[in-house]
Amino acid sequence: MKKIVGLLVIIGLLYVTTYWASADTISFCDRKNENSSWTISINHPTEAISLNVIGEKAVVPATQTDLPATSTDLPPAKPTDGICGDNLTWSFDNGTLNISGTGAMYDYNGEDMPPWYDYCDEITSVVIEDGVTNIGEFAFYYFYENLESVTMADSVTQIGYRAFQYCGALTNLKLSSGLTEIGSYAFAQDAFLTTVTLPDGLEMLGTAVFAESGLTSIVIPAGVATKTWDFFYTGKDGGLHLYHIALPASVKDTGYGTFCYTPLPHDNPDFILSSELTTIDLEAFNNTNARFVWLPEKVKAIGEDAFTECSNLKYVYIPYGCKTIAPNAFPEGTKILGISGYEEPSTAQAYADTYGYQFVELEDPFGGNG
Repeated sequence: MKKIVGLLVIIGLLYVTTYWASADTISFCDRKNENSSWTISINHPTEAISLNVIGEKAVVPATQTDLPATSTDLPPAKPTDGICGDNLTWSFDNGTLNISGTGAMYDYNGEDMPPWYDYCDEITSVVIEDGVTNIGEFAFYYFYENLESVTMADSVTQIGYRAFQYCGALTNLKLSSGLTEIGSYAFAQDAFLTTVTLPDGLEMLGTAVFAESGLTSIVIPAGVATKTWDFFYTGKDGGLHLYHIALPASVKDTGYGTFCYTPLPHDNPDFILSSELTTIDLEAFNNTNARFVWLPEKVKAIGEDAFTECSNLKYVYIPYGCKTIAPNAFPEGTKILGISGYEEPSTAQAYADTYGYQFVELEDPFGGNG
């Protein structure tokens, strides 16, 4: 029996020498009874191994279990506050994210997301405090499930590119009264955002600001001046639900597909076009529910597919001063209202004659125009 134990001790020591050179301790206990157990224990900083002897039989454990990881191996706790601008800080507590300080927020992007993004599934409300002037690009991009409320102090003047895009639960939005610019796609795909009040001082709306949102009503402030008016454009499956539209006199060009696929009411009681409008652009009102359209007197050009696939469109008034009408601007069967012209047919009459539309002559080109 002693020979066996001695052999096992030698094996254990060899094991330590070749593989466990860094072991802290090696120990064994000796029992005189042949039925008692013998144990050789090797302690290592990250592992432990034991060799058991019961009687004359040695039993080596099939597997070894690592010791628990030290505290230095644990992932760091997520920060609940930090810096988000040269003079701005953020803090998160109990579902609310606060942005405070002075000046502009940093811009972010799809690869460099804001530091509070780790809480995107926990943030239910955002409060932008007084002193903050800009909301950065991608600041709350794809906070899809739980962000319901956004409140901005009146110090905010700009909202960045895609700042609140894909905020699918957003229903309560209070914009700053000092807001002058909203970047492209800022509130796009916010499906439950049904109403928004744009401040009177707003000057610029970017591309597709409210594309595929849930808006049912919008009034554009008179001071808005922009080169692109496709801020509602959604495409065929956009799902925009606008029933009330009012465009101010500052709007001179509708922009590409601005109201395409919107359910404009059949009789257009709340469909108010700008009196200064000069261009109806490509697909501007394509596939809407409009039944009667009276174009403002300053309209000079009507683009391709401007009203195509408007299956309910029965009449459209084209002013005498209009000089260019695309061949496929209106659906078949639409009646063209206008004046015939003096020495030669008006553009509206010539268009109707050329493309087979019924022309309805009006004696007063300004009659009934509002």
